Amino acid sequence: MQTIQLSNIFKQQAHQTILKDFTLTIPAQSNIGIQMSHVEATTLFNLLRQTTPQTSGVMTGLTPARIQAIFHDDGFYPQLTVSTYLKTFQHISTFETDLDDILQYFALKDVAHTKIKHLSFDQQQRLALLRAFILQPDLLLIESPLTNLTNAGIELYLAALAYTREHGVTVLLTSYSLEELVLTSTTIFRYRQTRASS
Repeated sequence: MQTIQLSNIFKQQAHQTILKDFTLTIPAQSNIGIQMSHVEATTLFNLLRQTTPQTSGVMTGLTPARIQAIFHDDGFYPQLTVSTYLKTFQHISTFETDLDDILQYFALKDVAHTKIKHLSFDQQQRLALLRAFILQPDLLLIESPLTNLTNAGIELYLAALAYTREHGVTVLLTSYSLEELVLTSTTIFRYRQTRASS
């Protein structure tokens, strides 16, 4: 992907300022974390995917079709098995690798035929990551991926995230927890209403 640049982005919703003077450069294959609230993260993700317009400011280098987002409260189809669910997304992507070969890297091989409603929260978070990976984005946006995970779940998620990055996916994570960003990101920014600072 080409470098994405956001310059002096201002976003208001319902007469409330959500983002102000937001400037960020996202180089290809970078791994960026931003400390911000849920509302700010949702707004930023929607701006990057161009599902909502900015109030003012300039954004360049965006290809919305090549951007995927994982929100902390993403829903699933609970009656489907893991394998059936993933094959649904494989059909709408150009992903050709056999799912059986990829499940192990996301620590889901042993639950391939389990209904999603029976998965643990840890497993569901890795399933969301694998779903996004199958869609082969250039840029992956993830909100609070480690929140409420067990210690073992964090370890497995970080391994799956590393595998995702190794395959050329640029990752932008947001969380209110600085500790979470330290574990998941190589470059960290803190967003405040006045400016984003490193």
